[in-house]
Amino acid sequence: MAVWTAFCLALLFVSVRRMSVQFAWCVPFIWLFSGALETGRLIALRPQNASAALLVALVALVTRPGPAWMLVTVGWAVAFLHQTVSWIVVPVAVVAGASACWSEKSAKPLIRIGWAVGGVGLGWVVRPAALRAAALMQIQIGELSKARAQGLDLPFGTEVSKLTTAQFIHFFPAFAVVWLALVGMGALAAYKSREHPDRCLPAAFAACAVLSLGFYELMLTASTRGLKYWTVFAAVTMSLSGVLCVRSRGTDMKFSWALAGALPVLTWATSWGAFSDFMSRGAIYPNRMQAPMEFLAANSMKGDLVWNAHWEFFGEMLFWDRKNVYVQGMDPIFLYSQNRELCEIVDACRADRWGDPSYPVLLPLVAGFAVSRDLYTALSERFDARWALVLPSATPILASQMGGDLRFTKMYDDGVVDIFKMGPTHLKAQVPGSLLIIPADG
Repeated sequence: MAVWTAFCLALLFVSVRRMSVQFAWCVPFIWLFSGALETGRLIALRPQNASAALLVALVALVTRPGPAWMLVTVGWAVAFLHQTVSWIVVPVAVVAGASACWSEKSAKPLIRIGWAVGGVGLGWVVRPAALRAAALMQIQIGELSKARAQGLDLPFGTEVSKLTTAQFIHFFPAFAVVWLALVGMGALAAYKSREHPDRCLPAAFAACAVLSLGFYELMLTASTRGLKYWTVFAAVTMSLSGVLCVRSRGTDMKFSWALAGALPVLTWATSWGAFSDFMSRGAIYPNRMQAPMEFLAANSMKGDLVWNAHWEFFGEMLFWDRKNVYVQGMDPIFLYSQNRELCEIVDACRADRWGDPSYPVLLPLVAGFAVSRDLYTALSERFDARWALVLPSATPILASQMGGDLRFTKMYDDGVVDIFKMGPTHLKAQVPGSLLIIPADG
């Protein structure tokens, strides 16, 4: 994880350095410390980190002409590493190309756009299972947008939600203010130094400023998935604005270096409290699912379906037990798209409202399904589940319903996780420790 984050920050440094920013070293730190929410995500192993740095490299190669193979490589890398956002290469390349055409007073930059888009096509071709990945991409973007437009009440991930004004101020108190100020200052400085022979720098600034404003709008009106791209282009915009201001005013470079060093310190200091709060709320004990999943691995048949209502636990479950299969492992839009009836069952159970006739159903076509059939039948027949993993603290009513039904046999209880067996029970092993193992009848 640390290596991945360092690689993405190094790629950003190289890209900004190519734009002729003397204090390019400060940009990765500004990005890393931009705000609590972004810092928490940057230190995770996510493809978004690489795609964000690669998009900055694309702008650098288009506004300050680079070899064609580099443009193709950047387009290929975005499509190969993060196919879901590969379409973003097109608008980013167009904005950068338009800025370069304006600065160079030539149509030659349009060729660079073609190389970048061609690289995306190459990435799609060489990517394993590209067509199946494209189908998932259609669900993740198209179906999700449609579901949200309809106001569907599903437990989507936090990145799908918009960033409210209160959250924005809480997570990015100084970063946003400094960014907006430097956008204005940079635009004025670019105008004053319009006769300067180096026209690539204003082009890069114009492209990054427009893109940062665009992703900012996307983040506030659509979802926080635009957050990473806003922060990275905002950080680059700040550095380019600083260089333009130095150029237009003839300011001493020592002052500029001091200012560059102060920016990450300022942004980090103002968001430290929010970062601590974010990490403490999101922190989990890394081994919390180890014992229950090892129990399942020891006592289940290979390929048994383990049912649970919380899709966010899939990563931990799969890490400790790759022997079994699970109900869902990504945002619920995928289950909703594949089988809406099963999605209805999971939603009612997750809300701890199974059997409650007052609970609003998601799907009018299957209204009443959750109250017209019992829980055991729904899980064993509709899901073909053999095991059910429940967190009583999150769904106490659901755990009580299973515990009170003789067709569910509680096999595991460690005070945090309950595991129930459906159908014949045949224990193969017991997990030592403070676990309560309830043996099979007979």
